[in-house]
Amino acid sequence: MLDCIKVTLVIDDIYTTGATVDSIARLLKAVGVSRADVMTFAAGADMVKEAI
Repeated sequence: MLDCIKVTLVIDDIYTTGATVDSIARLLKAVGVSRADVMTFAAGADMVKEAI
């Protein structure tokens, strides 16, 4: 368990399907992190189309 880390920021270069973010969030939750914020720098083309 990570007794001292409760909130963390996950930085991902490109968000496409969300699989990377989902995997790391599950891992962090398993070790006791209560909140994981996500910041990405770009989105895949399919994500951009959905946002318009």
